[in-house]
Amino acid sequence: IEVEVLESITCRLSADGGVLDFEVKGQLNLLCHEEDTKVLLHLAPQSRAPAADFKVRPNPQMSKPDFAKGVLQMRSADRPFPKQLGLLQWKLKSTDENMIPLKLVCWPEDIGDGKMNVNIEYNLGDTALTLHDVLIKIPLNNHGTPEIVTSETGVYRHNSRRHILEWEINVIDADSSSGILEFEIDCTDKADLFPVTVSFGSNDTLYPIEIGNITTLDGEQAKYGQRKQLKVEQFEIESE
Repeated sequence: IEVEVLESITCRLSADGGVLDFEVKGQLNLLCHEEDTKVLLHLAPQSRAPAADFKVRPNPQMSKPDFAKGVLQMRSADRPFPKQLGLLQWKLKSTDENMIPLKLVCWPEDIGDGKMNVNIEYNLGDTALTLHDVLIKIPLNNHGTPEIVTSETGVYRHNSRRHILEWEINVIDADSSSGILEFEIDCTDKADLFPVTVSFGSNDTLYPIEIGNITTLDGEQAKYGQRKQLKVEQFEIESE
């Protein structure tokens, strides 16, 4: 038995960090490698209170009274699970800045002589999360090589072929929750430095859910594996 907890996010921010659009979609899937699998999936106590805006919906094949008690099982207990089945779905749409897992601000400022000073700052929105393989891409649009002024965390590189400044941070968590990259570049139009795109992954999900244990109808423990994955479908900072 395998349990998958999969979640994806779509986010559009303004340059000052305001939320233009934010959506979360998630699902909990069950994969059974044996025929005639009849089990009860017991949800673990939630590690933190989920946002009230989350809408959670069980598969119609699930028993709603048991789901209300934190148990996922077929509506008819004697009916085995199919080999693959989505048990739960959840969704959230919001413009609340407090919901964003990674808060970002991109602040370009004209400093004269045809140059732009740019500050990009990130802050972890929820310290219960650990984000990995964070990649922030700033378009440079043929404006030449940027001059790095400050780089507190991560690794930056100028992709001259694609005219992009890439800022990569391996891990963002409670112990390393913020960072700033500052650079100067020959540019007079702020719009040329947008949209900034962001990607990352996580083994945590915004909706706090996982299976605590799985038992047979006789109450015996069943062996199972579980994995959780959060991925970014789209994450952009747009010019004002």
